[in-house]
Amino acid sequence: MGVKEGSTPPAMFASRLSVRRASALVFGKHGSPTSVLRMIEFEPAAPKQNEVLVRMLAAPIHPVDLDIISGKLPGQPLSPDGQTFAGVDGVGEITQVGPGVSNLAVGDRVVPRVAGLGTWRTHLTCSSNSLLKVSREISPESAIMMPGAVHTAFGLLSTVAKLQEGDLIVQNAATSAVGQLVIQIAASRGIQTVNIISPRPDSGEIRERLKRLGGTVVVDVDYVDSDLMDNILSDEAEAVLGIDGQGGDSLTAVQVVLGDEAPLVRYGRALDRPCSRANAARFDLQKYLQSVPATTLQNNLKELEQLLANSSAKVYLERHSFGDRSIDSIARSQDRFVGRKVFFSMEGR
Repeated sequence: MGVKEGSTPPAMFASRLSVRRASALVFGKHGSPTSVLRMIEFEPAAPKQNEVLVRMLAAPIHPVDLDIISGKLPGQPLSPDGQTFAGVDGVGEITQVGPGVSNLAVGDRVVPRVAGLGTWRTHLTCSSNSLLKVSREISPESAIMMPGAVHTAFGLLSTVAKLQEGDLIVQNAATSAVGQLVIQIAASRGIQTVNIISPRPDSGEIRERLKRLGGTVVVDVDYVDSDLMDNILSDEAEAVLGIDGQGGDSLTAVQVVLGDEAPLVRYGRALDRPCSRANAARFDLQKYLQSVPATTLQNNLKELEQLLANSSAKVYLERHSFGDRSIDSIARSQDRFVGRKVFFSMEGR
């Protein structure tokens, strides 16, 4: 997965808890994540009826995580005890199961199916129905993009347009985890992509990286509305789908390439920014997860697993150990020039 350093046992009912101490990042009020987050130790709850205990292996730091903590996006209600667990995505391993659990077993590798579980911790007790099983052949570094970024990418490509091989789509926020996955899923289906990035000191390196992932065209936002763009796209080339994850000037650039009648789908931080396009749709990940059949979600994961098995899927990552300096990792993830997805590694904790 381009990571930079910075046999299943039978299910057994949990008669007593095997883990006495765990650690987690929590917050008691909304505000700047580096100010309101703190590390605590706690005793995980023993799994009850239809519950499981998960040992977390890794968890990414997404912009949506930071927006929930700051109060810009809705999330789980603040806990009255001042300890609201942070983190939306992650991957873990089942260590204990409670009575009535039939869909998961000890040793299974899992990712969240719903938001609000609070994945920035070493151990998690939750309903077995709030998790999806993923292949153990996938590394934790690869699995951390499931389900949030993976299902967002698949949802953006399927909910507002029926794409076919040979189609052209345009997106901004191409360097994000979602953007990188959109490139690779589209390329595997024979769909061409125009990928718009923000100007940065290492733009040349980033352009080449996204092209290696399968991006057809990768350009700075300032380049799109210039005469030079005609040298790249033929006169009749119009995108049949636009994907907006940023808004602002970057959205304007998307619409330069997008056909007049083609749909635009917006997600993430773009949803808080103005858009005058009449046929713009909003992508809500939680509504998507709740509205599509479980088989669709499982098929999304299987398709990505196949890409990973063929070594054709990649997201550039930066590993940070989960511990006392995790607040520094949060700050690092907010650097717009990092160019990699920062994630916590809980292994060894």
